[in-house]
Amino acid sequence: MLLGIILLATLTARVGQGSDAYLWILTLGTTLVAAFCSVVTALWRLRPAGSLFHIFAFAAIASVPQQPRSGKGCWRRF
Repeated sequence: MLLGIILLATLTARVGQGSDAYLWILTLGTTLVAAFCSVVTALWRLRPAGSLFHIFAFAAIASVPQQPRSGKGCWRRF
């Protein structure tokens, strides 16, 4: 489940970063992840209970700015 959330956060960050409404998309996505993971952790009776780890994983990864392309121009020789 956590790997799916990481994938969703990565895709959200990749697609939405150029948008003016990105902060609202991130807020909505985090809310949906919190709701979904709270229900799943309650049904599966996971401990620690709640969706704190899932919320942090989604919000932290989705808020990271895009990384530069590797290759030409990435490293300079002195």
